[in-house]
Amino acid sequence: MVRRIGMKLVALAVLCGLMLGAVPSACAIKQTLMYFSAASGTQNTESVAPGIGKGESYLSTIANRNGVMSGSRQVKPLQVRFDFYRIMNGWAAGFGIGMSTYANKLTFADGSKVSISSRAIYYGLTYHLRRGGIYPYFGFGTGSHYAHVTESVKINNVWYSSSFFEQASSPFYYNLGVRIPFGSWGVLLTQQAISAPLRTPTEEKDFELGGVSRLLGLYWGF
Repeated sequence: MVRRIGMKLVALAVLCGLMLGAVPSACAIKQTLMYFSAASGTQNTESVAPGIGKGESYLSTIANRNGVMSGSRQVKPLQVRFDFYRIMNGWAAGFGIGMSTYANKLTFADGSKVSISSRAIYYGLTYHLRRGGIYPYFGFGTGSHYAHVTESVKINNVWYSSSFFEQASSPFYYNLGVRIPFGSWGVLLTQQAISAPLRTPTEEKDFELGGVSRLLGLYWGF
């Protein structure tokens, strides 16, 4: 697993290096920067990520058996990220890596419960434009997304408890956003779509850990 993650990182880093190295010297490169950012907001894990998501059947399977689900699929993620950019005339390109986490608890009509603790590491490429006082950007990438899921469910009047820690298969993300600078720091606004389906060993159904999120945060340049 670690080897696979490392190979993905190397491949993306090489791609980014080739991309930056291909820029002609006449572009008048200004500087290379590193940004640290921290953001939070809302993430609707029920929403299918446009173009990349496939939906899920895990929670609907439990709801069909154990009654209507209560609780919200909307969570409040915390995301921290490092981005490395080479700034050129009017635009910038770079590589970033970040961590994201959230937790949620859902209950069903008969008292059954499912608790989720999600942890993810994502990395990818980001492209910036420089338009006056704002910097719009677009990014995409992959990573590793894990979840610790605890179940307490009732089946045929018998209670069953289980806990599992699994990894999503082939996670992918893309985002659109804008940075608003105030000197060496600034505000960022991001809308992000994630596809991170996890196969649950108990119900043998797919559980989507991603969804669509809207984040607000701060960043600092170095």
